[in-house]
Amino acid sequence: MLVLSISMFAGFQLCGCKAEAIAAEKEAVEIVLWKQAKEDPFHDQQRVIFTENNPYITFDTIVREGDPGNDYLQGVAIGSAPDFVLCSFAVIDAYIRAGILAPLTEYWENYEDKDKFVKNFIDMVSLDGEIYGVPHRGFPMLFGYNKALFADAGLEGPPKTWDEMLEYAKILTKPEVQQYGYNMLASQWCEWWFQYYVWQAGGDLTKKNPDGTLTLTFTDPAVIEAAEYYQKLRREGLIQPDITLNFEGLVKNFAAGKVGMMPFASDWVSWAVSLGMNPDDIGLAPFPAGPAGKTTAAISGDVWVINPNISQEKKDACWEYIKFRVSKDYLTGFYQDLEAKGAVNPDVLVRSDIKLTEIVNIDPSYEAALNNAAQNGRAEFYGKSTVGKYIDQAVQKIVSDLNADPLTVFRDAQELATNEVLEGQ
Repeated sequence: MLVLSISMFAGFQLCGCKAEAIAAEKEAVEIVLWKQAKEDPFHDQQRVIFTENNPYITFDTIVREGDPGNDYLQGVAIGSAPDFVLCSFAVIDAYIRAGILAPLTEYWENYEDKDKFVKNFIDMVSLDGEIYGVPHRGFPMLFGYNKALFADAGLEGPPKTWDEMLEYAKILTKPEVQQYGYNMLASQWCEWWFQYYVWQAGGDLTKKNPDGTLTLTFTDPAVIEAAEYYQKLRREGLIQPDITLNFEGLVKNFAAGKVGMMPFASDWVSWAVSLGMNPDDIGLAPFPAGPAGKTTAAISGDVWVINPNISQEKKDACWEYIKFRVSKDYLTGFYQDLEAKGAVNPDVLVRSDIKLTEIVNIDPSYEAALNNAAQNGRAEFYGKSTVGKYIDQAVQKIVSDLNADPLTVFRDAQELATNEVLEGQ
């Protein structure tokens, strides 16, 4: 299948003479791209094909250990930003308002496939009639559970409510064999997973004002309910003992069969399998309903953006590669390649002319979880890139110190964020 998926693009390769003619017509240009350390090798293979078809374009590809899209903001500030990069949908609004993304409207209006993208995704990268990015893939956050551990414990299916999740976690927790019920993100980016529990409790962490400014709601009763639930999970010894683990460490724990349940993004399926997990053991479901009866989680994803401070020639070259990456053939080949490697990520596709179930085989239960995410999912809380670190610190505090009062901690965090970030917004 790998050979087939790569050969899909062979038809687009130009004969040597034609490629040389194109290179002679266009001035050589090098574009700087930041990529993740764990990027799928498929993309490197396809970049080779792209440069064979576009010999005037070369890449200076730089591997970033963190999140290249999040690092882009700092790169702009110190003058070391790449020419283009994949960013999370969570930061796009802030980046647009900060003026650090090139408008792509003219490119988009002349793009022959523009009507083949899901409108909701285009709306996420647009402001005041301008388009600032091209959606690449959609990643719903789902509730992951280890089917093998559930079967061994006599549990049928995933938990449906917070109370049921707590009971399941008790049954799954076996400290004598280093097995625990639930993975909790409590070391960094804690707001990422914590927000789901706030939503399930019927509240939110911020409100977006009509003028684009923020109102903070860190002391919303739902925030306090979510914090108290977090503390209860830890107080009863139902989470991993090492609360310093980052999300990558938590995924490794899950893949190793050391934990029964955790938030699980759709694009982590192939990752867990690459770590040795049996794909048949990966269960994906809607989140357990919280006190408000909601199962809400986020539909995130990534989007291509271009640095506004580069030359027109570089922008044109970046656009050519972006079109290549979001083409129907490329995305089809990518998912078929994942299937050949052992597991397909059940993503939400940004193109309306591709149906995942028609190009690969996926677990039928995944489709049900995706449908639920499409109906109940939402974007991450507004202003995450601006005030997320304050929520992160608050969650760390209430988890590390079980005597900490959630209302006091989150009230202090809100006051600090207001003074340091929001005054004069």
